[in-house]
Amino acid sequence: MHCTGTAIIGARASRPSRRQPGDGRSPEGTPRAPKLSNPPSYARQGYAQSMRSHVEKPASLSTILARYADLVSATTRQVLDPYTEPHEFFGMMRYHLGWVDERLEPIAAARGKGLRSSLLLLVNAALDGDEAGAAPLAVAVDLLHNFTLIHDDIEDGSTTRRHRPTVWSIWGTPQAINAGDGLYAIAHLAFYQSSLRHTDPGRFLDVLQRFERTVLRICEGQHLDMTFEHTADVSVDDYV
Repeated sequence: MHCTGTAIIGARASRPSRRQPGDGRSPEGTPRAPKLSNPPSYARQGYAQSMRSHVEKPASLSTILARYADLVSATTRQVLDPYTEPHEFFGMMRYHLGWVDERLEPIAAARGKGLRSSLLLLVNAALDGDEAGAAPLAVAVDLLHNFTLIHDDIEDGSTTRRHRPTVWSIWGTPQAINAGDGLYAIAHLAFYQSSLRHTDPGRFLDVLQRFERTVLRICEGQHLDMTFEHTADVSVDDYV
């Protein structure tokens, strides 16, 4: 049996190929893929799209942050839309945000970079969070920042911000303080518009508490900043 098997194997190994010319097989007997001298247009388009999907680069960080800044700006307008009277009171806020001029007429003035609120949305996206639910929180952060700027301009005696006269230099210190306080209140109203308030109340309260503690830390830092202006000996530890 062993010899017979060897003979059969030898016979198979030495058997000439039965491939006939033009039968579409390779010399090893594997069917060849047919060649298309002119592939259909849908095949070419599909290949081109596939190649573009691999070649296209993701959006740059600056592009992403710019989109978030636009989202925050649009959402901020929605938050402030219901508040119109007293006209001058809310007009001062809109002036500071770059939406109106000194006569409270609509313009498109320079606005802030919106970096803080954009970073909030960037981190939210990295954690696969809900953008719609995070947008009001980003607006709250941005309005809180602008509230501090109105007060900071008063405390520092700054007469210009973003290449325009500051709020206090136009309407006076008392009115500017009041307008800043109004932005602080609206920041909280924006905060409460987050869907997180209903979907996860516990987490919402935790974030709100952190928000309030941050406000307190900002005020502490501003106190030290003004104190150090009249102190000759300020250590690195005190400053940091």
